[in-house]
Amino acid sequence: MGQIQVNILGTSFKLQADEDTQFLTKLLDYYEKIVNKVSQVDSAKNNLQISIVSGLLLCEELFKEKANKLKNLSEEELNAYSYNTELEKRTSALIEKINKVL
Repeated sequence: MGQIQVNILGTSFKLQADEDTQFLTKLLDYYEKIVNKVSQVDSAKNNLQISIVSGLLLCEELFKEKANKLKNLSEEELNAYSYNTELEKRTSALIEKINKVL
């Protein structure tokens, strides 16, 4: 179980997860890179907008990666898989972990 201190967009909290600390640090570093790119866009006006756009960009990236791996499936199968599998499980798990921290 790993733990890191998150300091981003004016918010600070400790995050504890089943992953090891090194993995969590890499994850946070990657997210910070996305946030910094989004922060440089004029249309991103506040921290909430920046975090939402960053999350959407990461979801897009994840969806494209999964689509590449599953390109042999039909569009219907891909949609069913994308909405009903691991993505939902991971999202729910992350939400639970964030709620515990808050």
